[in-house]
Amino acid sequence: MSTLFDLLTDLEVDGVPSEEWLSARGGAATIDDLWAGGEALWMAKLATRVAPRRQLVAAACMIARRVERLLPLTDRRSRHALERAEHWLENSTLDLERLNGEWVLGEIEATPLGFGAVSAVDAAYDPSRIAVGEVGLDYAVLHAENAIRNGERVSREAALAELATLIRANISCPTLDELRAAYSGEKPPT
Repeated sequence: MSTLFDLLTDLEVDGVPSEEWLSARGGAATIDDLWAGGEALWMAKLATRVAPRRQLVAAACMIARRVERLLPLTDRRSRHALERAEHWLENSTLDLERLNGEWVLGEIEATPLGFGAVSAVDAAYDPSRIAVGEVGLDYAVLHAENAIRNGERVSREAALAELATLIRANISCPTLDELRAAYSGEKPPT
């Protein structure tokens, strides 16, 4: 196989793509064709290792905006968290650490909300959590995917394909050299 998941597995285990993965790709030097697909979760995991934090937060904000309508109508804190992350994109000196101290998911989970709404709340907080280095973009994808699947009753594949489009709008396809460097601890080639 030569999917993004297979590449991610090779990188996490060995720091480089396996010979099997490379030969299945026919010696292709890029992963552009895979990046164009709908594997949003694996795209997000790879991007977290190589993309600048600002791009990760911008993608997470777009993802959170996608599921914003699934938030409980009375939940102003989640909307505020998303707005703060968007402001951080304009002014990275904004103190998001304080915002993370306001994390209230435990209170929200105690209310009678469906899983889709709870996942939307998580997705609204993820951009701030990514900005302070607490989580990766894959968290935003997982939370939004769950919100979409449970709140709108669409397939997992359709939700991930839509989220992949949002990732591509903010993050360019990484090169194999960038990924090798990120997973092996080397400096990326210039």
